[in-house]
Amino acid sequence: MYFNNKIKEYININTNIRIKMIKKRGHNIFLGFLLINIILISGCATQSKNLITPAEFTNAQTNKQTDNIIKIEPAGFNPKTLTIKTGNIVTFVNKDSRMHWPASAIHPTHAFYDETSLDEHCPNPDNATFDACKGLEHGKNFSFKFDKTGSWKYHDHLNPSNTGTIVVE
Repeated sequence: MYFNNKIKEYININTNIRIKMIKKRGHNIFLGFLLINIILISGCATQSKNLITPAEFTNAQTNKQTDNIIKIEPAGFNPKTLTIKTGNIVTFVNKDSRMHWPASAIHPTHAFYDETSLDEHCPNPDNATFDACKGLEHGKNFSFKFDKTGSWKYHDHLNPSNTGTIVVE
C-alpha cells in the first residue's frame, strides 16, 4: 500500500512536469520523459511485489528455523548426529566427488522411519519418505521434514557403513 501511494504521488508530480514540458519544449521531450517514467514506474512496481510487511518480517524472525544441514563428505556425514525440533527440515548436501544416497536405516530396506520398504516408497518425487531414492551427485541435495519425535538412524545406501542419527524432540 505504501509503495502504491508513492507511485501515484510520483505520477501526479511528473504529470504536471510533463504538461509544462509540452508547452515549453515540444512533443519529443515529452515522449522521452514519458518513456523514462514508464520504465522507472514498472521497475518500482516489480520490486514492491517482493517486499514483506513489518509484521511478516517479525513473524519470520520469530519462527526462524536454524539451518539443519548435514554435509556428506569423503569421511562421511558431518555432523553424524543432529538434534532438531519436530517439523524441522534437514538437508543433506553432497560435498564429495562420489555419489551418495542418504536414506533411513536399515540397509537395504530403508524402513526404519517410514515403515515402508525401498520398493514401496521409491521413486519419491515429493520427498514424502526419508529416502533420496537415488544417488546424489556432487553439489546436489535432498531435504526431508521430520514430523515424528524419536532417534532416527540413517545411512548412505551406496556406502552402508556410513551412518548417522537424527534426534527429533
